[in-house]
Amino acid sequence: MEIPRTNAGLVLHDREVGSVVAKQHALDSNRPRKNTKALRILEALEAGSLNRFEAEDLGDHALNSTIATLRAKGYEIQGIWEVVPTRFAAPARVLRYQIVPRIAGGPTSTADQRP
Repeated sequence: MEIPRTNAGLVLHDREVGSVVAKQHALDSNRPRKNTKALRILEALEAGSLNRFEAEDLGDHALNSTIATLRAKGYEIQGIWEVVPTRFAAPARVLRYQIVPRIAGGPTSTADQRP
């Protein structure tokens, strides 16, 4: 038996709650909410660039999925390959992400560039 819920005057059933939440998120700004991992990463990208090892300090252990989430929200982010030393002194090839600068009238790309 489903228990009706109310939200802004609408009676909802349990199976409908997800669609209402999705519609509400679509109405909100694309900017992540306060104190979320996505917001911390976005702020770091706005200040410069970031790779997966640097993102660990911000609490992000899967930077590539956070970048995918931000791209899905409309942020134009590019990745440029770089080689960095690991804690074991072996080199590791990682992407350094940065927000694509907007050039008036120019095209932008979110494709990762390989050397």
